[in-house]
Formats: sequence, C-alpha cells, structure tokens
Amino acid sequence: MKTKLLAISFFVFSVLALTSSVSAQTSPTVQNFTVTSTSFNPNAYPNAYDVSYSLNNASSASSVTLNADCHAGLTVQKMNDAGGLAPFICGDIGAGGLNGRFAYGAETLTLVFTNSTSQSISEAITLSAYGMNSVTKYVTVPPAPPAPTPQVISFNVTPSVFNPRGYPNAYDASYVFSNASPASGVTVTVGCYQGMTVQTLNDAGGLAPFTCGDIGAGGANGYFAYGGETRSLVFTNSNSQSISVSVTLSAAGMNSVRKYITVSPTSFPPVTLTPTATPTPAPTSQPNPTPLPADIDTQNPQGACLDLQNNLRYRMRDAGTTDDISSFQDYLQANGYLHTEPTGFFGVLTLKAVKDFQQANGISPTGFVGPITRSKIKQLSCR
Repeated sequence: MKTKLLAISFFVFSVLALTSSVSAQTSPTVQNFTVTSTSFNPNAYPNAYDVSYSLNNASSASSVTLNADCHAGLTVQKMNDAGGLAPFICGDIGAGGLNGRFAYGAETLTLVFTNSTSQSISEAITLSAYGMNSVTKYVTVPPAPPAPTPQVISFNVTPSVFNPRGYPNAYDASYVFSNASPASGVTVTVGCYQGMTVQTLNDAGGLAPFTCGDIGAGGANGYFAYGGETRSLVFTNSNSQSISVSVTLSAAGMNSVRKYITVSPTSFPPVTLTPTATPTPAPTSQPNPTPLPADIDTQNPQGACLDLQNNLRYRMRDAGTTDDISSFQDYLQANGYLHTEPTGFFGVLTLKAVKDFQQANGISPTGFVGPITRSKIKQLSCR
C-alpha cells in the first residue's frame, strides 16, 4: 500500500513538474524593448520616437500589444514609411484593437507625440503579451514649440500698373509674407465709408465686387494667398469731398499693418464723339513712274510687316496668341519702345512700351492692344 502511494505521488509530481517546464518554455519573454528618438523623420516632427521590441517564445496567440497612456492635451500619431502620420489610439485598448495587430516576434513602430499644454508630460509606453509581465518605458514629451509668427516683408498700396480702361482711383494692394501658412488666415480689408464702393480689377480689365469691412479670412472676398499676392482695387467716391481710406493687412498671430490712400471724388471723363471723316477726293491719275530695282525676300515676302491676329493685354503669354506677343515685342524693340529682349510674356515693361507707342501715334494710352492699335502697327510696318 505504501509503495502504491509513493508511486502515485511520484507520478503527480512528475506531471506537475512537466507542466511547469512546458509553461516556462512557452511563456513569452522580453528580449529587447527600447523607446528612442527616431532616426527617420523626413518632416522633422518634434517628439518622434521609435518603439522597438523583440520577444522570445511568442506566438500569434500571445496577443502582443503596445499601449501609450492618455493625457489631457496629448495626442499620439503613428508615422508611416513615407513620413506621413496616421492615428494611434492611446489607452488600454487590447490586442488587435484600434491600433491593429502587433507582430509577435519583433517590430519597430514610430510614434509622434504632440503636447498642447504648457508643461512637459511623462508618457508611459507599455509592452504586454499573454502570459508575461508587462514592461513599461517612459519618455518626457515637452510642450509643442509655438508656430512661427507670420512676418510682413512688404505691404504697399500704389496706383495700379494695369488699368486698361483708365478707371480713376485704381490701386494695387501688394504684400509678401514669411512664416505664413494656410492656417494664418491672411486677409486684406478695406474700410467702409458712406458714399464709397470698392471693386476688384480682374485680369481682363473688368470689375468684380469687393466687400469692405472686417469680413474675416476666406469670407466674401475669397481666399488671399498666404505667401504673397497683388490685388487690384478700384474705388468709387460719390461724395463731393475726398476720403482717406484704410487698407489693412492682417494674419493670425501678428499685428495688423495699415496703409491709407486718398480717394478723390469720382468723375468720369465725358464721352467724346469722333466726327465723321470727310472723304478725301481721289488723286488725279499720274503716269506710272519707272519702277526701281528691288531685292525681294522670298522666304518672308512681307519683310518686317507685322499683322497681329489677336488682341493683346497685360499678363498674356505667347501660348494663347500664336506667338503674337514675341513678334510684337520684336517690333517694339526694333522701334525703340522696348529696351529688353522679347520674352513672350506681356509684363510691366511691355505695358509701358505699348503706352509709349500709343501716345506717340495719337492713340489713347490704355496699354491694351486692340483693333485700333493693331491697325496702326500694320499700317506702319507694312508700308
């Protein structure tokens, strides 16, 4: 009897020992677990860390999980292979939860922390798996650096360079920023005054509404470029006295900059009717003179004759005019109106040259190359 009891006891002990041995062999153990500043950070995110681990004796049933503690004012994101960011949910969410599945053998995950508070936060990152004690590492996440304050490089309100229809009180509001971003909310605001209206001048020389007053970024006047822009404004003053008008440039995080212009009472020039030209009597026929010998250019029979096929205006390019702009710039340069090489772009220098040409040839100097100016160029170049 005693022998049987000893045998049974030995058997039970052996089973327990074997079970313990198997359990010891199959329980996951941490070989490595580190949290270090990341070496891959193409977008230079602050507070970016590589969380790396490797486990022994782990399997798909080990339910490996990485948890980042939740704190008020702290957000966590996961960096992808392209350097972009994706959500990472803080808190004890369990294996295979909202943050997806973690490799049971080894993995490196890059986490980016954003601390919107004014104090540093001690953040716990915990590695856990079924059948092993959790391991926790801590990182200190300092407050996020303040966004750079937009700086005004230049802000000017000057008479418009492009004003083909000769509007009175037309001004270019031009600005250039540094350290600005789409979130800066750049706005140009014009003060409201009784008897005054404001319009914006488009690329074709026409007018569109512009709302005065403090309307906020992206409001009734649309989006203002955060880097720099020129907006042409036309003021109409129906009063009998001039008005001092404020034009204000503002953006988030900076003091507004204000310029003042004097808008005189608007008076449009009277319409002048062109008298009907008296027909010139035909000249008396004369005997044909003996023709002079001439060299003929067979490659270009017209020689320097320029017959523009398109109306040309400020800011146009060759692409939309079958190279008319380059040809016209050649003509202006050859005749002393333009002092630069042709570029194919109707810019400020070309606009001035056009006005000088029109002034010299009895045409109102609007800078717009329409039928009257085109006809004059053809008349002068093709004779």
